[in-house]
Amino acid sequence: ARSGFAKCVRRHPGLGFVALPLPVTQGSMTQEGAPTTTPADASLSANAVDVATRAEWIRGAILNLANKGGAAAAAAAATANLLWDIAPSRLRETAGDGVGNQWHDLLCAIASASVSKFPTQLHGSVSGADGGVHDFGRGILVGQNSVTKLTAMVHVVAARHCLLTANASSAKTFSENALVAAAYAGSSRAEAAQKCFEVANQKVQKSATYFADCLRGVAVLFDRGSTSGNTSGTNASVNDATLIGAVVALCHAGWERGPPRCASEDHRDLIVAATRAVTQTSSALNSFIQSAIVRKALMQCVPPNRVGLSVGNSSNPTHGGHAYPPGSVAAATHTVRFLSQTLHAADASGTVPETLGSTFCVIAGSVLDVLNPPPPPPDPRRSAPPSGAQAAPPNARSACYAYLAQIANERPNALGGTGAGSNPVQTGEYLRQFAQFACEIPASVVDDVVCETLRAAVVCAACEVAASAGFKGAKAAAASFNSSNSEKAVSDVKRENGVKRENGTTDHGVFRPPGLAEGNAVKETRSTDQLARDAVEHAKLRFRSVLGSHPNSGAHEEVLKRFKPNLPGVGGGGGGTLDNAFNSLTHQHGKPSSGITQGASSKDLPIGKDFDVANHALGFLASMVKISDAAAAAVTKLALPILAGALGDDGDPRLRRYTRNAVCDLWDIVSSLAEHRRGVLCSIGLPPIPPEQPTQRPGHPKPVRQPGAVTLVRSTRDAMGSNASTPSGRVGGAAIIHKTKPWPVNVADPMSFSALRALCEKVSKGDPEAKKQQVSVIGAVVARDPKSGTKTLTNPKTNREYRMVFLTLADHTGARVKAQLLGNKATQCANVLDKCDTESLGGGRVVVGLCDVLARASASTTGHTNTTNAGVVWDPKETSMFVLRPTHAMASKLG
Repeated sequence: ARSGFAKCVRRHPGLGFVALPLPVTQGSMTQEGAPTTTPADASLSANAVDVATRAEWIRGAILNLANKGGAAAAAAAATANLLWDIAPSRLRETAGDGVGNQWHDLLCAIASASVSKFPTQLHGSVSGADGGVHDFGRGILVGQNSVTKLTAMVHVVAARHCLLTANASSAKTFSENALVAAAYAGSSRAEAAQKCFEVANQKVQKSATYFADCLRGVAVLFDRGSTSGNTSGTNASVNDATLIGAVVALCHAGWERGPPRCASEDHRDLIVAATRAVTQTSSALNSFIQSAIVRKALMQCVPPNRVGLSVGNSSNPTHGGHAYPPGSVAAATHTVRFLSQTLHAADASGTVPETLGSTFCVIAGSVLDVLNPPPPPPDPRRSAPPSGAQAAPPNARSACYAYLAQIANERPNALGGTGAGSNPVQTGEYLRQFAQFACEIPASVVDDVVCETLRAAVVCAACEVAASAGFKGAKAAAASFNSSNSEKAVSDVKRENGVKRENGTTDHGVFRPPGLAEGNAVKETRSTDQLARDAVEHAKLRFRSVLGSHPNSGAHEEVLKRFKPNLPGVGGGGGGTLDNAFNSLTHQHGKPSSGITQGASSKDLPIGKDFDVANHALGFLASMVKISDAAAAAVTKLALPILAGALGDDGDPRLRRYTRNAVCDLWDIVSSLAEHRRGVLCSIGLPPIPPEQPTQRPGHPKPVRQPGAVTLVRSTRDAMGSNASTPSGRVGGAAIIHKTKPWPVNVADPMSFSALRALCEKVSKGDPEAKKQQVSVIGAVVARDPKSGTKTLTNPKTNREYRMVFLTLADHTGARVKAQLLGNKATQCANVLDKCDTESLGGGRVVVGLCDVLARASASTTGHTNTTNAGVVWDPKETSMFVLRPTHAMASKLG
């Protein structure tokens, strides 16, 4: 079959040049991209074109012939079908061979080009029955559907993208480890690792191009489904389970995938750019991705007891037992970053209103469900804390606060500033019309949705802090809010240009806080949990009245129940090739396997801490206050009363110390605005500034602080301010005070780590002046080899033994510098550090200075910029000076 196929290809004028192994240096290229050498003159020498180059030729030929149309396009389609038909047998022949990976890339290059140019033909033909790649996507079938060639090709490209991004992540980790080891093991290994990392990045960039081609082909089918004459407001393509499974696989491979070896942020940003380029011209596909995939990714990590709570329901939610599904934390966190990068790209192109209308208006309700804070802890005298997840993961909530702060900065007038609400809000079924007829949501509707979301988020942010303040703090926060928000106070919180709703049910110009009865003052005390839930539900009701209901997601739910992503290269004997993905889909005992290699386990991102969410919530409130007068008034009336109770004397002191910096920033902004704009902010009694971290334990005298001394905390108990007494048998209880030493006079000035890295690159290139230049560095010791004393190494050239110590120093930005000392200087340094560890009991950060050392060749000499390189210094002639805790401005940043 392949012999006959090769003869047909040779006779074709457009595809004949790809059938024979032409030498790379033979002939020139025509304007169409084909070599001038004819197949009859082709050479079969050993210097043949590699498979990767031939793949680009075939891909370019298919794209060019498809654009010409007619018989040329038909020939290209027939060629793509034949290549797909012989793919399983050819891939089995190359399995385990060095050419196997190149054939996998060739298959993805041809498949993506075919999907982008012939989506209707490929989706109308059933995939082959030879197994292997023909069976990709078979496990998610619903009903009597069958795998088509298009969906199988898309699944292959998605699985290959997972593998390439995983390999790039592993190459990056290996390169960083090799760079660390280069300080004492030489730079050859680090250079080879860096080259492997660059090759892996190039493959990921090509895979992103294939990813975009697959999305273009799928978008054609979605656009055809939106114009198929369906009058129900639902795209016909959403009921096609095989097509929906292909879109789910692409989105999972692009940005949802978590550990092990998930894609880096740079690689996910490539997919964001590719997705945005396609969805800007296909509203049907964009509507499905936002309303089905993005909303599901956000809602999957929200416990069921935090969704669908009715307004005004004061009953306590059900507690206990809810855990996050595997991979949901990574999917939600990466999805929010996907939305944030999309908005950043829209800001660069000047299409923020259109982007918010096509993305944020669809997922605003889901974002608020994620922001719904956990309930405050119960009274410890009556019940134990609830078990299980009580809210969305802290990492996801923190990412949503950062995303909303970005939206607020992009639309500062949405909360009632100049220009907002100038036109009446026209309600309608915008979400369904956007999915069906590609209509744009008006800017007034977008601003209204942004306004309602930000107001509800302000309440959620304040309640987030109250939930972390303990039982008494949350109770005091609720009492403070209910007492300050009387009917008169609420009537003062109006938009500068308030507009009544068209149906006349509610005055949209007045924001009524949750729990406030119409026409009356507060009749009952509402908990902070109820305040947040009611704010979310009121905003979602407004979304429903303005935007209408969401379009039908079709077979998406059924596909998700059956979707099991391929994890190629995780465990097994595939050796990091796509063979693992093929083997994972083979039938065992008549049933398809799970798609995860035997022995491998799917992991997830860490969920984070509630205290970190409280910090991000305070930062969100601080950014809101600075946007406009209307935003500052909303924060003052809705959030500051809650914060005044939660951060007062009744609140948890650990939270007050943990969030001290964020609280001080917010207090400073509010105080400044209250002083300069007395007509905007009302007088709210702010709680006192939280105290600083304690420097001693209760019951112990405070030592005399000497000038220039550095305070070090020895344990977590001191850092958290525990009131427990010091256990007997421990040495002392007060903080240890270390003296500093003056910086030597006749030495070189300390050099920044970035400048040192540039100097090391000059040494790598053989600059004689750079090799002789003496430098000084100051940094905190973050690693040491050996842990104590020195180590003896032998020079293989002279057979002489040297006592050595290796240090890793860090500056205030996190940059690293490797230092190597030998001989007497190494012994002196080791003795000082050993004594320092003994005196500080291992609980302090040691800052040291190395004077008059020489820069050494960096680990990367490839000529490319590598931001992960660390500078290297050493003292071959033992003429340097070692200073412990120097008195210098650079050392004060590390104290």
